[in-house]
Amino acid sequence: MASNTKPQIMNWTEEHDSVFCREIIFVNPFSAKKKSVQRSALWQKVADTLNGITDPVFYVDKRSVRDHIGVLVQRFKRKEAKELKESGTNPTKTEVDVAIEQIIAMEESADEQHDLEDGEKKDKMEGDRLKAEEMRRTAMETMGKTQKRKSEEGQSKVKKCRRSGGETVEFLKLKAEQDMNVKKQELDLRKQEQEQMVEAQNQQRDMFKQMIKQQQEQQKQMHDMQSLLMLQQQQQTTALMKIIETLVPK
Repeated sequence: MASNTKPQIMNWTEEHDSVFCREIIFVNPFSAKKKSVQRSALWQKVADTLNGITDPVFYVDKRSVRDHIGVLVQRFKRKEAKELKESGTNPTKTEVDVAIEQIIAMEESADEQHDLEDGEKKDKMEGDRLKAEEMRRTAMETMGKTQKRKSEEGQSKVKKCRRSGGETVEFLKLKAEQDMNVKKQELDLRKQEQEQMVEAQNQQRDMFKQMIKQQQEQQKQMHDMQSLLMLQQQQQTTALMKIIETLVPK
């Protein structure tokens, strides 16, 4: 049966924002590419950690933390622009303002790094494509030179004489070999690209597994810590009750 329990409404305070920003700086979800499985997992990690805090209490998921940091960044930028326009000097910043500045810098730096990596990958693919085209062009030129040489040899022997059947077969054989070499080179290039893609996917999968493992370890550590705190509280309560019993006259 579906639960009728309504989701808890998150009431953001200055204390919530401060803890929230510190956790984002610690996890840095921007280190993974946008719309990737890895970035989604990092946002989920932020949400899970916040929901495990008891003071202040959080009720969030990966979407709400992603949306809220966007709200804080836009609010900060509007505040900066307004105060700079009114006073002409840099305004005094709160702890949350400083954290937001750092988060903005982290995101911009990560975006530049991702763009650089994508550019390098595109450059490599373009280089491989140009290399394949150069190999194809060289093969065609070689075939053309061979054809021209055989034509000149035939003309030197008998002017306006058509190639003999053996020469035609030889030419077609050479052309077939050249075409086969070009196709083989193209297939080798595609195979290399596929291997590189599979390797990248395997690395992403291993990274994701490592993130999940770290997240599980952190959750276990937090659970053990909470259990230890509860045990200490129970021991303190028991000790206090014994003290009260000794003080109260029977």
